[in-house]
Amino acid sequence: MFMKILVSKEELSKVDEKILLLAVLGMLRALEGNCITINEAEKFLLSPGMADILKEQKCNEKIVHIIEKGCELEDVDSLIPEKLGEVVKELIDDTLNILNGYKEFDKSRWFELEYE
Repeated sequence: MFMKILVSKEELSKVDEKILLLAVLGMLRALEGNCITINEAEKFLLSPGMADILKEQKCNEKIVHIIEKGCELEDVDSLIPEKLGEVVKELIDDTLNILNGYKEFDKSRWFELEYE
């Protein structure tokens, strides 16, 4: 059985940055808890390519900055590994601060599920 997630473009345009922030937060928490590697985080979201796409889409500059700073985690880990946890924590705090500035989502949901 496969599950499709259908997203209304209208609804997504209203919440896409908040959804992105929630994804970034979850990924950073997973990284902090050693559930994923920096390499995996780079494949999911923390890449220069993702930052470029977000810039093209006129995404909040603060979110782009988090993505760009996240691209440096591998360097931090290889050069000053004792600082990695601190840098990840800073990214989490920055993400929470930005997320706190968004309005509460007032719809029942932003997607529909369809099973095949």
